[in-house]
Amino acid sequence: MPVGKMLGGGTPRGPVATRYKVPGVVGEQHAECLGWSPPGRCQFFQDFVGAKNEVVLSIGAGQVATTGTNTTFIVVPRAGVLSAAYLVGEDTLAANDTNYVTLSLTNRLASGSGSTAMLAATDANTSKATGGSAITAKAQRSLTVHGTAANLRVAEGDILEFNIAATGTLANVVDDATLVLRIETLPENVYPRTVQTAGQVLNGYVDDTACGEAVFQFSATNEAQLSGIDFGDQLCIDIRKRPVISFRAKVGTVTTAQRLVAGLASAYNATFDSTTYNLWFRLEAALDLLVEADDNTTNTDDTDTTYDITANTYYVFTIDASDLNSIDFWIKADGSEEVKVYTLTTATAFADLSAANAAMQFVFWLQKASGTGTISATLDWLMASWDRE
Repeated sequence: MPVGKMLGGGTPRGPVATRYKVPGVVGEQHAECLGWSPPGRCQFFQDFVGAKNEVVLSIGAGQVATTGTNTTFIVVPRAGVLSAAYLVGEDTLAANDTNYVTLSLTNRLASGSGSTAMLAATDANTSKATGGSAITAKAQRSLTVHGTAANLRVAEGDILEFNIAATGTLANVVDDATLVLRIETLPENVYPRTVQTAGQVLNGYVDDTACGEAVFQFSATNEAQLSGIDFGDQLCIDIRKRPVISFRAKVGTVTTAQRLVAGLASAYNATFDSTTYNLWFRLEAALDLLVEADDNTTNTDDTDTTYDITANTYYVFTIDASDLNSIDFWIKADGSEEVKVYTLTTATAFADLSAANAAMQFVFWLQKASGTGTISATLDWLMASWDRE
């Protein structure tokens, strides 16, 4: 395997791209840039810097009658955080302190039993003359979202109930009322996976950080929850193709009934040990760094590396499976040298995958079985490469 040096020092893991010096051209060029050969390695890199990805939902609410309540339901297509809400209608409704509408949005959860208010319960979300504002025909009317950040979290499959409730008798109907919601969600090429029943976990961006971060956090609800990312069970990393994965992450204090796994796995299973294949770092009820691997025949389970991480401190984690006879697990604290913490050999596990098409995906899953703990994990970036042929 070629070995070189990275900018700033350090040795890269996995195969190194061939580079050429072309006469008359300053600097070296990648082989694929010259068109001389196709890229030999599949490459995946995800940072969380730049403009936030958004899902925009536009939902027709129909005609707002002069009395009564107009109700519309929306199903959330992807986990994220509500960032803005707007109303637009065909007709003008003048502001009035006696005859007015009140606008509300409630997260009923996937079960339909939720009651979390997502808009502020203030006059700003009414058509009152005092504290509210009129609805102007064919003009966007901004709604004020709830001031509690946790109220704005949504999960895939949540049912949102939008109400336009008339007080008194309105001066006129408003035809073709439409609600527009903007939901911040992680980049499209990763899948924001969440599990909850009554609570709302956080799965989204960290605002205004220098290089961009994604954050995953439990709610205080005493129930089984999960927040993290994967490839949406699109299993495209073949273990036989010498994969190397790295990611930079930090996690809070992991206590009883809480765990984090990060690395490679087959399709999601709520019981991590029941995934068909896995090759990952693991934290289980503590900050003792474990490694785990399962080739569907031999299971190397919760093996202690004897390396303990520090809560809320960034590390770069690397799994180098470029040689299935010797899979290396590495860790690097900021400002420190990289340390090999474990080597997995065919004598201990993972022998069968060399002869099987064990396709996997990158996973980063923070899970609790119960309890009111609200720890979070933060992911700065992730990268993976593996042979194309």
